[in-house]
Amino acid sequence: MVPGFGNPALMQFSLRSTVSPPEVHLSMDGELDIFTAGQVRRTLSDAVGNGCRSARLDTAGVTFVDASALGVLVRARELMRSCAGTMEIVAFSPVFLRLCVLTELMTLLSVPSAEPEQVAAG
Repeated sequence: MVPGFGNPALMQFSLRSTVSPPEVHLSMDGELDIFTAGQVRRTLSDAVGNGCRSARLDTAGVTFVDASALGVLVRARELMRSCAGTMEIVAFSPVFLRLCVLTELMTLLSVPSAEPEQVAAG
C-alpha cells in the first residue's frame, strides 16, 4: 500500500471555520478529497442550520482536489441557494483553480475569474 493513499488518517488536511451568522468563513489546507470533503459538507450544513446564509471559502492552501470534493462544493452551493444564500470562493490555490478551469466549474463555484487564463496556459 502506498503511504497515505486510501488511509484517511495519513492524509494531510485541516479545516478552520468561523461561524458568525449570517456568514461562515472556511479555510482549507491540504488534500481536499473523498475522505476530507465530508468535513466541509458537515461544517457548511451546520452553519446553515445556525443561520448562516453567506459562505466564504478560502482554498489557498489546498494542495490536491478530486472530483468528489468538487461535487461536495457544487452541492454545498445548491444548499446555500436553497435558503437564499450565497457561496463564494475568495482565495484559491493554483491546483484548485486549474481543476475548476478544466472542469468548467468557474462560474458555478463563483471562483474569481481574473486568473483563469494564467492558470489554463500554465
